[in-house]
Amino acid sequence: MRKEHDIILKFIIPLLLIFLFSGRSLAADVKLLTSQEYFPLLQDKIRGAREEILVSMYLFRTSENERNLSTRLRTDLISAASRGVKVSVLLEKEKRERKGSSLNEDNRQTAAILSRGGVKVYFDKPDVTTHTKLVIIDNRFVFIGSHNFSDSALGRNNEASVMVDSPEMAGKAASFIKGIR
Repeated sequence: MRKEHDIILKFIIPLLLIFLFSGRSLAADVKLLTSQEYFPLLQDKIRGAREEILVSMYLFRTSENERNLSTRLRTDLISAASRGVKVSVLLEKEKRERKGSSLNEDNRQTAAILSRGGVKVYFDKPDVTTHTKLVIIDNRFVFIGSHNFSDSALGRNNEASVMVDSPEMAGKAASFIKGIR
């Protein structure tokens, strides 16, 4: 059973993502990022960005604790914007608050800090749920999967995402995000 699970995560899911985005096959380098493999690679790509970073994130929960991993990503996005990278973030805005959920408040607080730091922030329409966890960097690198931007998702949870190095897929993913906002 574990071997079948590994095959699904390593080969089948990335291939399905490629076919879903493109409608045909693409030449792409795909890297599976499980659990804590995601954050350091994403952070490295954000810090190395030169042109544009697009983020579409269901939850972006930060805090005042600078060791918090999502807070570190928030800081890196602001740093990228300050060095001239075009940074845009699309966040979920629920139509009505769910009991026990702080999603809207978490996203609003993070959005305010990002905006003050020069990042363009958008919210989806409240009658539609944007559940994506998608990052496109320099029209080349696409991060997509289950990782939200929260300290638990980035540092403790069992999560699975992929990084795809493909300008063609990056273009399709960017069009998708820009079509939502």
